[in-house]
Amino acid sequence: MAERFNECVFCRSANSGLWRGANFYVLLDIAPMMEGHLLICSADHYPSAADLSAEAATELDTICAWLRSLYLHEYGVFTGFEHGRTGHCVRLTPDEH
Repeated sequence: MAERFNECVFCRSANSGLWRGANFYVLLDIAPMMEGHLLICSADHYPSAADLSAEAATELDTICAWLRSLYLHEYGVFTGFEHGRTGHCVRLTPDEH
């Protein structure tokens, strides 16, 4: 049986991240798909990027622009992908999506 966590697996790693802002932190992926694979995690839980506050969305855009410039310089390519948190966090209430 799969282990169930009492808190988000990403939240448990928040203090060991590479960078932390007001609404997000950046982590190295423990199972990278390729060299340079990072995770941008929100400090608060949102079902998807579409649900971010205006302030958080602005910060995410700024982080992505910063990482894009770094990655284009280092790797010549940058890809961003958002898949929400389904499967990684346990819902705290039945109403939470």
